[in-house]
Amino acid sequence: KDIAMDRDLVLLVEEEHAHEPRVCLEVSDDGTATGFVSVFPRVEFQDIDREFIFVIDRSGSMGWAHPSQKKTQIQSASEALLLFLRALPPSCTFNIF
Repeated sequence: KDIAMDRDLVLLVEEEHAHEPRVCLEVSDDGTATGFVSVFPRVEFQDIDREFIFVIDRSGSMGWAHPSQKKTQIQSASEALLLFLRALPPSCTFNIF
């Protein structure tokens, strides 16, 4: 059966034991071997109280959009700023200039 490939193919693979160390060795028909070892260290991060200062250019040139893009530069900057703000730990403070 012919299938039109007119859209993206998205394949989602989830591994049951993704963060466990493992060793894999594969031997081909000609006897050559390939292998890998993966190790996942257990690291815990602590939130540190910090102040972040974001400086946003609000000049007239930020209203410009490249013809191939649908967003202006200020819209892109705004989306990036929101992404950073959502990632800040609750103990942090910030200012936007």
